[in-house]
Amino acid sequence: PSPPFTLFLSEANPSAPCRQLCELAAPMSVSVAASAAAAPPPRHPDVFLLGDDAVWAVDLVESAAKVKRQLPQPLPRPGGRPVRISHSQAQAAFLVAVQSDRPASAADVNGGGVNGAEAPTPHSICFVRETGNRGGGGEASGDAAHPGIDAAFVGEGDACFAVLERGGVSIAIFSCHTPGVRMRSFALDPAAGPLSRLFAGPNPAALAAASYGGD
Repeated sequence: PSPPFTLFLSEANPSAPCRQLCELAAPMSVSVAASAAAAPPPRHPDVFLLGDDAVWAVDLVESAAKVKRQLPQPLPRPGGRPVRISHSQAQAAFLVAVQSDRPASAADVNGGGVNGAEAPTPHSICFVRETGNRGGGGEASGDAAHPGIDAAFVGEGDACFAVLERGGVSIAIFSCHTPGVRMRSFALDPAAGPLSRLFAGPNPAALAAASYGGD
């Protein structure tokens, strides 16, 4: 079988302020090892896109698009729009970074943050389940939003998600079972400078991060 591939779609239409199309795609992948097995699993045909304050599922086989989840309204802070998305197949959930088009204030960058207000950065992270809120009977609770710059799923089976907090010098950990309740916080090494991006690490217990260059 051919190796798996990753597809990214991006389109912007600044002339239509009421419509934000295809900000980012998060594909559901099949590993190289799985695709080379004697009986490889089926490929997932969907990619997920941000557009019109919703998560869209695009079927790459049928070339059809449909709204998977409408994002909670109103989005955190007036003028906010979704700009980044990551998906956990294990948790059937998304992490969506929301960014405001308004100039950042001192409170937004939390004492300076990443080179002050040099460029707009996400100010809030939304945890959104694929099928809407769930609750009661011991089931997982629903959506949640937290102040932050970036986020990533972490832990065995993506049991938790980590939020890079405003200022880029601390990380908060939340359980996907109770996404509104902070489990732990970690202060980062000041010598590393403020961070700007957060990614899944090489193993379930690890995270990777990136920082802006400059002063």
